[in-house]
Amino acid sequence: MTSNTDTFGLHTHFPDRDVVSQFAATVNAHGARVALVAGAQSMNYRSLDWLTDRVASRLHEHGVGSGSLVGLLAPRSITAIIVMLSALKVGAAYLPLDPSYPSGANVRMLADSKPVVVLGVPDLISELKLPVGVVALDIEAFVREARSAGPFTPSDLQLSPDTPAYVMYTSGSTGTPKGVVVPHRGIVRLVRGQDFMTLGPDEVLLHAAPLAFDASTLEIWGALLNGGRVVIVEDAVPSLDVIANTIRNHGVTAVWLTAGLFHLFAERDLSAFAGVRQLLAGGDVLSPSHVRRVLDALPQCRLINGYGPTENTTFTCCFSIPRSGWGDGSVPIGMPISGTKAYIVDDALELVADGEIGQLVAGGDGVALGYLNRPDLTAEHFVPDHFSRKYGALLYLTGDYARRRSDGAIEFLGRRDRQIKISGKRIELDEIENQLRSIAGIQDAVVIARSVSDAPPRLGAYLKPAQWPTAKDFSDKILVVAKTRLPQHMVPADVLVLETLPLNANGKVDRSALPTFPSNSCVVQTASTARTISPTVTLIVDAWRKVLGPMDIPLTKNFFDLGGTSIGMVKVHAELSGRVAMALTMTDLFSYPTIANLAAFIDGPVSKDGTLPTDSNVSRARARGAQQRALLQARRGLGGTAGS
Repeated sequence: MTSNTDTFGLHTHFPDRDVVSQFAATVNAHGARVALVAGAQSMNYRSLDWLTDRVASRLHEHGVGSGSLVGLLAPRSITAIIVMLSALKVGAAYLPLDPSYPSGANVRMLADSKPVVVLGVPDLISELKLPVGVVALDIEAFVREARSAGPFTPSDLQLSPDTPAYVMYTSGSTGTPKGVVVPHRGIVRLVRGQDFMTLGPDEVLLHAAPLAFDASTLEIWGALLNGGRVVIVEDAVPSLDVIANTIRNHGVTAVWLTAGLFHLFAERDLSAFAGVRQLLAGGDVLSPSHVRRVLDALPQCRLINGYGPTENTTFTCCFSIPRSGWGDGSVPIGMPISGTKAYIVDDALELVADGEIGQLVAGGDGVALGYLNRPDLTAEHFVPDHFSRKYGALLYLTGDYARRRSDGAIEFLGRRDRQIKISGKRIELDEIENQLRSIAGIQDAVVIARSVSDAPPRLGAYLKPAQWPTAKDFSDKILVVAKTRLPQHMVPADVLVLETLPLNANGKVDRSALPTFPSNSCVVQTASTARTISPTVTLIVDAWRKVLGPMDIPLTKNFFDLGGTSIGMVKVHAELSGRVAMALTMTDLFSYPTIANLAAFIDGPVSKDGTLPTDSNVSRARARGAQQRALLQARRGLGGTAGS
């Protein structure tokens, strides 16, 4: 046992309070204060409490009660938050699904979780083949009609700190995403009486994370359980300008950014953060040079490195980064936040000495109840807390390597298994392999994450077809199917089709003997030469290469098929803004995801000899783009938000 065990075992006592009773106390203290803001819309605490009582009543009429799940398939909005709070008031838990995921992925989660109802945007719900017994409802109409209902007056509702509050799905090694069941105490522990940041009625929190990403837990409840204000970014995939303008226009004081967005802002204009008092970043390793740049640019702002898996309710450790520096090496993840225990242990789950590498394990009030419908997986990752005197206390085994520095701060050193992160999203490579193996025509598959220059990691897949030789377009056909089953960030960018996979002496795939991918493994047709493309095409190619790495980029290949991500598209938007002939939105980039289409949208069709289009072409292209944007927004029903 080490000398700093007490530091690692820090555990602050919290009142035995659930989210609903804590929100009621907040309404009593701050009823007239603004709780939610989205564009020109706003709602104060008293109105939010009144409306959620009535939405809860309507949910109860649809059979939702204690122990139920309420599915949510909608973008960020005031209405979505109303449904989340209403579900808690009726004793249920909410299940946020990601609108950007393919319908097949969301259907698998619904089949596993079996919510009583799913409320969402009609066009998104219509794409789902719902499990038997699950009722789909138009979220906006449902909340609007609830205004005429009476309040929910439960006679036997009993909420406790251990009552499930929400379920969020993360990537699963078996090929099926696993639902993490987070209790009320996890939320209360995250946002009440905390020491890693200041949360109170004077704080204005930016809500920019997807609802299905657990950073939204901090953004929403950090305000609503403390009398603060939630400012909602409505665009599905907002540009840097949209985020910056939202921060400026609404006086945001606290912001959480993924590491990718943090780095993008650090490389560009940080002036929008002049009024921000607390900036949290995480989800991946922070670049020390970018951290120093932000510290220098924002002397008024507290910069916090946040670390934590969904299984321990958003944050396990945080590090308030000193302006004097943090010593050599990477930026530490710091110390366990209040109400949390963190230990570094060996394979026998015994403490290692200071400075030694071990697995980081977490305990305390933030630990989830386990995985939904997965007792085997729960028993594997949630084990009895032998450091605690509390009956039934659990430790969550994070699977992360870490060590404790001499100053007591924890340093993250990487994963123990085949789990990676891309754009802050956790990915199990085994899940991708299992999904690929389930596709007809594939006998075996191996997936790796590989680095290309300074670009983010790229997923590469080795496919062994059931029959050899195979068709030339075999890999393309497989990826078409994969896109219906996997979220875009889990679809391999690079594919090699092999007659056999190398095996080791034990008959398992020898990953060290797999062939390397050629530098241009994504190329399916050669891009036009520089003298036959317009300056706009050149600008777009250069922007893509800054994100994807140095490669030959075909003009007709989709950005996402080349390994691009939503964060990458945000960077492309930032690179092109002000450099092309028209003002681009994020919707434009998602509507025209190939270089050829985007260039034609900006300039008009490029002639065969590479000459620039006429002014009439430009006008027609812009008019066509405006029409397509309007159609996209109307079809999505997102109130002007970008599709993803």
